[in-house]
Amino acid sequence: EPTRLFTDLTLDVGGIRLPPGRYSIYSMPFEERWIIALNRSTFHWGNDFSDRIRAQEIGRTVADIDSNAAFIEQLTIALGQESADTTRLTISWGHVRVAVPVTFPESG
Repeated sequence: EPTRLFTDLTLDVGGIRLPPGRYSIYSMPFEERWIIALNRSTFHWGNDFSDRIRAQEIGRTVADIDSNAAFIEQLTIALGQESADTTRLTISWGHVRVAVPVTFPESG
């Protein structure tokens, strides 16, 4: 199953606007940056990139690579507050960490 994000609020994830709902999150690691993709399909199995699933993609954003001092053995996805109105979606694995800003635009 894909990693899922559930939200009751409108979010902006790295420039991708997400109305309240359910979404899947994919990370595509590359040497210098990762691509983070958000998709409406949340109940398919595994890394299904069929045309049917790709048609439900909302958008992609690029995350530059930072490093973890400690080795993170298990892929870890976390939300952490950075300021009063900005949170970061952080993905850590091995000595690599990427982060995408998450803001809460006013609905409307």
